[in-house]
Amino acid sequence: MATFKYWKDENYIREYEDGKIEDLNQSLIKHEIKKNIHGKIMENGEQIKKTSKNEAKAEWFFNAMNVMDDLLDEETKKKVREDCACCLEGKRHKLCRTVNKDYKTPEERIQAINESHYIFGHEIKIIGLGKYEVAFFDEKMPEKRCSCLKVVMNKKMSKTYCYCCGKHVKHHLETVLNKKLQVEILASALSSMGKKSCRFILEELE
Repeated sequence: MATFKYWKDENYIREYEDGKIEDLNQSLIKHEIKKNIHGKIMENGEQIKKTSKNEAKAEWFFNAMNVMDDLLDEETKKKVREDCACCLEGKRHKLCRTVNKDYKTPEERIQAINESHYIFGHEIKIIGLGKYEVAFFDEKMPEKRCSCLKVVMNKKMSKTYCYCCGKHVKHHLETVLNKKLQVEILASALSSMGKKSCRFILEELE
């Protein structure tokens, strides 16, 4: 049974059983998305349970991201989804801090973090001055599955979904390099229906 959470306009909204759906719910609240838009994005979210199949979860997010694309501007979508990012602290953050401390140059730091095979998936590489590319999977793999939803869909998920992973790689690479970065989503397993790796370009801000 869904519980209820207090909304600042004295109405009530659902707290969702699935963790990733509830993260989206809380981020929409944080960014003060209008209640009618919030309701359209979260429609039927209470029907997705922790035990629901990954395919059902992917289908729900497919619909929710399409609504976000229709009703929210790009900057707002990005902020909402970035605040759904997971695995920002703990062992990953500690490892990134250690690499930053133990190595001095960007080249040394990137090599060290790549050798850990823990945070940035398949590979992170330097592609220019202050510019980096992260690939979650080897492109030679015949099929790529989203690390979060773990499915290959038969339709293209909006890249809006992937801003959460964009925040993940940005957060950790900023710690490794001790630099502020901006991130761009090039492709993802979900948006390419399993044909392309999740790939991000990150560039140092002046």
